[in-house]
Amino acid sequence: MGKCSKCGKKIEYNNYKVIDGIVYCPNCTPKEPVDPEVVKAELEAEEQFEKTMEGHGQTADMAIIDEALDILAKEPSKPKKKRSKKGKSE
Repeated sequence: MGKCSKCGKKIEYNNYKVIDGIVYCPNCTPKEPVDPEVVKAELEAEEQFEKTMEGHGQTADMAIIDEALDILAKEPSKPKKKRSKKGKSE
């Protein structure tokens, strides 16, 4: 591939990043700037989602869940089939 344009290290196969046409090794890759508008929009969307889910969240009666778990625990499990071993006939 070549060398890192910042530190000059040899770039190993598939271990590089190209930003604006400049090749960087993993150690020299510059941090991408964070856009404050995007962060603000993500926070607003998260807050809106939490507000809408407050009243619409599913609630389950814990007694019903406990009963279902007890029923599943009491059911007998099916016995495993034993495999016959194929070997030399004596």
